[in-house]
Amino acid sequence: MIPQQEPKTIAVVDSDPAWRRTAARVFESRGHRVIELAKSSDLPTKLAGVDALMIDPLSDRERNGSDKNSPDAALELIARLRKDRGDLPIVVMSLDANVESIVKAMRLGVVDYMTKPAEQRRVSEAADRILEACTFQGVALGLTRLPTLDEIEKRAIDCALSITKGQVSQAARMLGIGRATLYRKLAEMGRTPASRSARIAV
Repeated sequence: MIPQQEPKTIAVVDSDPAWRRTAARVFESRGHRVIELAKSSDLPTKLAGVDALMIDPLSDRERNGSDKNSPDAALELIARLRKDRGDLPIVVMSLDANVESIVKAMRLGVVDYMTKPAEQRRVSEAADRILEACTFQGVALGLTRLPTLDEIEKRAIDCALSITKGQVSQAARMLGIGRATLYRKLAEMGRTPASRSARIAV
């Protein structure tokens, strides 16, 4: 539950206007102002007037040159944004997520990493995390409190299932646990499929 707070200005950067609008509506429904941008180069200098950022680091993929669209280029952009505004809460959203890039992004201090497309529930969770970080910027790496181990585990499971498009066996291998263990944890989360061969909805 996010404490009551003053309206914030959230920049949403994505080259897909439909997805950009979907993310923007989540913040607007909570009374916050949203700046919608198609590419990162349109962001204000030093991110002036921006309280938080939800961005696809590869939003400039329409530019020529494959190097501009690589995971390394995306991480370089995040690092540059963190250098400009170390206190800025950032949520990364991407079609091209992989475990290595997610881990590196988290090490750069992003508060969440969301793979697209995502359910409304997942977008709302990401919005919760970025707004929570806005509440006490600069405290405990931008969070109002450290996440519990259960919360960290749940985020890791959600991320693995999103990357594998709900394939439990692949997600279990990615997480370094057995499939039975993952099914047990999913049951504890209330997300057990009707059969062991079914995919988990993500």
